[in-house]
Amino acid sequence: MTRSDGAALQIRGYLDHLAVEQGASAHTLAAYRRDLEKYRKYLADSGVGDLGAVTESHVEEFRARLATADPDLGRRALAPSSVARALAAVRGLHRFATRDGVTRVDAAAAVTPPRPPRRLP
Repeated sequence: MTRSDGAALQIRGYLDHLAVEQGASAHTLAAYRRDLEKYRKYLADSGVGDLGAVTESHVEEFRARLATADPDLGRRALAPSSVARALAAVRGLHRFATRDGVTRVDAAAAVTPPRPPRRLP
């Protein structure tokens, strides 16, 4: 197993858990799979191949990256609702990994999702 395989296996285990034990819909699983693949790529680019090495600052930076456009990389900023969904997937993954003993600390526990903009009635 290479360094990057650890996070990929841990993500696959979490998605299997959502499908089998939680009964998540196909739509939810597809959205979480996309979000967690972005997260895995971000971690790999940051030199992190296993969830046990993730820190709160990694999760915070991922959240900020999703919400910020980078024209040089062709990346658009996501809407706050999309950032919140992606962060829900990441937080769930870390909670699952901690509960199953894969990690000792939930690195995402203190990272909060963005607040959606207030709308007029």
